[in-house]
This record gives sequence, structure tokens and C-alpha cells, in this order.
Amino acid sequence: MIKKSNKLVSVIVPVYNSEEYLKKCIDSIINQSYRNIEILCIDDGSTDKSLEILNGYSDDRIKIYKKKNSGVADTRNYGLSIATGYYICSIDNDDIIDKDFIEYFVDNIGDNDILIGGYIRESYDGQILFKRVLHDGKVSPYINLAFWGKLYKTSFIKENNIQFLNTNIADDLYFCSKLYNLTNKIKIINDAKYHWLFNSKSLSNTDSKKMNRTDDLIYTLSKIDEDITFKDIDLKNYFFLRTIIYYLLFSCKKVDYFTVEENYNKLFEYMKKIDLNYKKNKYLKIFNHEGEIFKIKMIIKIFLFLQMIKLDRVFLKIYTRL
Repeated sequence: MIKKSNKLVSVIVPVYNSEEYLKKCIDSIINQSYRNIEILCIDDGSTDKSLEILNGYSDDRIKIYKKKNSGVADTRNYGLSIATGYYICSIDNDDIIDKDFIEYFVDNIGDNDILIGGYIRESYDGQILFKRVLHDGKVSPYINLAFWGKLYKTSFIKENNIQFLNTNIADDLYFCSKLYNLTNKIKIINDAKYHWLFNSKSLSNTDSKKMNRTDDLIYTLSKIDEDITFKDIDLKNYFFLRTIIYYLLFSCKKVDYFTVEENYNKLFEYMKKIDLNYKKNKYLKIFNHEGEIFKIKMIIKIFLFLQMIKLDRVFLKIYTRL
């Protein structure tokens, strides 16, 4: 029988005003089949009963830290600084994981620095909205740029002094992009054991949906462009293009067209400034999937085609009313 690893895993849980969902999240962690874990619950100045819920647990693997509110990026950085495990993973305070999530990831990481899995997008009543399974390819890591849904070798993060960018949106885009370009030891598993639960009150489903975070996104992408040396420029350009179009289409529904146009101009002026050179990008070729979801690639290509024939604004006028 092959002896399985029993190395300590630090589970970072940033907590902020999550009294409705927190117990379900913590229960899914303490009931893991893999027992050698420390659960680092970092309360970022919650004003609801989140801290009271955490204090109600008697499991000695749970370590509770309370800090003044400073945002999720600072909270994640604090979690990284206090983690003592051989591996690190993270669970958002309104999500849950399968019972064998940590065991499965530890068993499969091998000598890699990062193991990346897919995820299930799910409502709180258990309805599966979609399941995202990743397939090995160069684009695959950029499909999941969240801090969660992965297992990291702690020494790899700490020796390279990688931290989250203190921004209001997409702090994990910066963090993961930096990690991805510092190692070739990244493994993709084509399974989904992380449940990304739909929280209508979360930042990604409220503020950014009104196109209020365009400047923050441009700032984050600018810092990525300045600070990170990509080994594959086409991949960087494709990732930027994918991120910008996704943000635009996600955020502009039911928003007045004047606001949409203003933000659209900002985003595509930024694209021109950094010259994404997408017309020759190998990752936009139909038969070069590299792990990308075919539907997503087609959406990007259609949008760029509409832009080329100058029907992009007509399309957005219609799309914002859907």
C-alpha cells in the first residue's frame, strides 16, 4: 500500500459579515476526511454575529483572529503570514467544499507548487447553476484565478514573498498571475470539489455589476502588466482580453447606456494603450483550445468581430436591456 501524505494543511478563511453562511462553510471544513489541518479564521472587523458563530466551535483545529476592517486582500495576506502548514488552501466564508476536497488535493499535488481544480456554481438551496471542469492546457489556470479551489505549497508562496494586491476588486487575479509565472510546476485536475455558492450580497454580484469597479480593474491589470513578466505574451494578452470582455458583459446588464459607454471607452482605451495585438493571438484560433471553454472563446471572437465592423455599441445598447 502506498503511504499517503499527512502533512499539515493551513486552511485560510477570510471572514466578514457572513452570519447567514458561515456555519455551513466551517462545518464543511471541520468534517473533512483529511484531519491534519489548521483552520485560520480571520475576522475582518465583522459587525454581525460572525465572530460569535466562530467562538461557538470547540474544535481545537480552529484558530480565530480578529482584526480591524481593512479589506479581503489584507486579510488574505495576514492569513498567509500566519500559516504554518506544508500546504495552503483557502475557502471563502460563504462557500463550501466536498468532504474529500483536501484529501483529494493532497493526494494529487505530487511535487508541484500549485494544484488547480474546477468548481461548481451553486445556489444556497442546492441548485447547480453550472459546473466548471478544467482540462489541461496553457489557458486552464487563467480560467480559475480565484484564491480558492487550489492547493499551494506554502514554501513556494513564502520564499517568493507573493502577496495580494490591496485593491477593491480582482486582488486574486494579481496573486495567481504572479504565482503562475514563477513556476512550471502547476497541475490541473479535471474534477470539481469546490462549491462557489451564489451570494447576491457579495461584492462581485452587487457593486461590480453596476460597472462601479472599472477603474479598480484597470488599476489591477496595470499592476499585473508592470510587475509580472509573462513567459508567453500571447497568453498574457489573451488573459487580459478575456478578463476585460467578461467584466464588461457581466457588469453592464440593466445599467444605463451612458454609464456603459463611458466605462466601455475606458476599458478599450486601456486595451489600445497596452496594445494587446489580439488579431495575431494564437489563443484566439478556433482549433487551439489549450483548455479554454469553447463557448467563452466564441463570445470573445464575436465581440471582437462586432467591434471590427463597428456594431459593438449597437450590440451593447441591446445587451444592457436584456
